[in-house]
Amino acid sequence: MFNDSIVHGDLSPDPPQLLPFISDKLLSIYLPIIVYWVYSLVFEAISYLEWPCFEKYRLHTPLELRQRNKASPGAVFRDVVVQQLVQTICGLILMKFEPDRPSVDAVVERAQLAARMVRYNVDVKNAAVASLVLHDYVFPAARFVIAITVLDTWQYFLHRAMHLNKWLYRTFHSRHHRLYVPYAYGALYNHPIEGLLLDTIGAGLGFLVSGMSVGESVFFFTFSTLKTVDDHCGYNFPWDPLQIFFPNNSQYHDIHHQSYGIKRNFSQPYFTFWDKVLGTHMSAEEIPKKLKLTKTGVKVESEVTVTEVDSSSESSSTEKEETVTRRVTRRQAAMAAAL
Repeated sequence: MFNDSIVHGDLSPDPPQLLPFISDKLLSIYLPIIVYWVYSLVFEAISYLEWPCFEKYRLHTPLELRQRNKASPGAVFRDVVVQQLVQTICGLILMKFEPDRPSVDAVVERAQLAARMVRYNVDVKNAAVASLVLHDYVFPAARFVIAITVLDTWQYFLHRAMHLNKWLYRTFHSRHHRLYVPYAYGALYNHPIEGLLLDTIGAGLGFLVSGMSVGESVFFFTFSTLKTVDDHCGYNFPWDPLQIFFPNNSQYHDIHHQSYGIKRNFSQPYFTFWDKVLGTHMSAEEIPKKLKLTKTGVKVESEVTVTEVDSSSESSSTEKEETVTRRVTRRQAAMAAAL
């Protein structure tokens, strides 16, 4: 009697699929790809226009973007498309084994949750409302937190391994580091095997371990894609909510792409927890020390000797010692000193 009144009265069933013209399964696969290119185009337009209101937040000059990167825009575009094709195939396989969303299950779960509350002397009406809030908002939020924690943990340790092991770096990860100056649509510029292991499997594990529904995975996969693009956008906007809320942002990840930070800041894409716990964290405040900058804002030169992998030629994968002379412009020095 009580359960029946809740199911047919105070509690409403799940809404239909998120969009009427496409299943949630397909939406979880295709929406992240659409968001990736739309959001990247926004930053490409900002970079192309070079408006002063945006330029003052640029992490690197346009000249650096053209001269320091070792991969052409066409090669980056090609490899991103390849990764997204692999991602799509894996997504279709994963979703083939996922059950569809039966509306009655959600209603029954709410009713069971409310019934448990009533046993603890919670008012029937309050129990109905509380079960709705818990089932539809609190539990999905908890599953999302679990998913991004799993993703962050997976990516930290695999990413770090690809830097510490010379064969892994030379064979796979060095391709991503051809972009010394990251930009938005280069976020998924990876070796296909690395993209599969780091991004596709990492996100898939977050989805499976958290136990989220297919509908919830649409948000998880799309938001993670948005965050990854934002981390590589090349701008440190003070009003960007992704950069405000998450300490792992574009400036944090940009440090990792520089010679002085290549063995730091392995965490991605959400938190900096593992970097801090395991001693691989580098903050923006440390950059002037590494570059030996003065706080006067004058032009200075800093010579940094690093071991880099020359991967610009597909026929060569040998590791070479390079002495990299970085000329820091007046504007860069002033920005670093102000951090």
